[in-house]
Amino acid sequence: MKKLTSILLTLFFVFSFANAADASWLSKMLDKLDALGPNVESSASAVNSAPEDPNSSRWAKISENPYFSTFADKRTLKASGTAQNREVEGYFKLEFTPVGSAWIGNNSDGAVKPDVITHAIFYQVYGVNKHYGNKGRHYYDVHNNLIYECDEFHGLIDSDYSHTGWRGERYTPDSEQEKIKDILFKAFGWDY
Repeated sequence: MKKLTSILLTLFFVFSFANAADASWLSKMLDKLDALGPNVESSASAVNSAPEDPNSSRWAKISENPYFSTFADKRTLKASGTAQNREVEGYFKLEFTPVGSAWIGNNSDGAVKPDVITHAIFYQVYGVNKHYGNKGRHYYDVHNNLIYECDEFHGLIDSDYSHTGWRGERYTPDSEQEKIKDILFKAFGWDY
């Protein structure tokens, strides 16, 4: 009899805790549904839509031309130095237009096909008189697949944007790169 009573008490406690857990889960789910508001169907369909990009506020657009737009990663930008040794460095992204993507493919000596590359990410340093650090540029397609990577054996495939002032380390007067440097310096209070 004692054995039967202990088994029944054990089962009672197991089921009571299981029911409490189920009830807790159910109440949490009901609270979530209540939080969605009175029109649950429209809220549910909004949840099923494409999620907002969590990195959307990460990139700040700082320049644009017919071939690409340049964005700065606000989370990695940092300034250092004084007078003629001032620098702003961080990660940057190029988002290529269809014209720019086709240009890369047609001028890459077979490294990539036209209209494949959609964006590139790289680390860059903008100094007072020059910019550097282009090595290590990564080129991606529309699905964020790495298509091409610069290293000591493979150079930039978009380095000949001479018409935009992108090529070379020294700034060409009034070039896009010099304008980007000025924008970045002003962002850190160096507008003199």
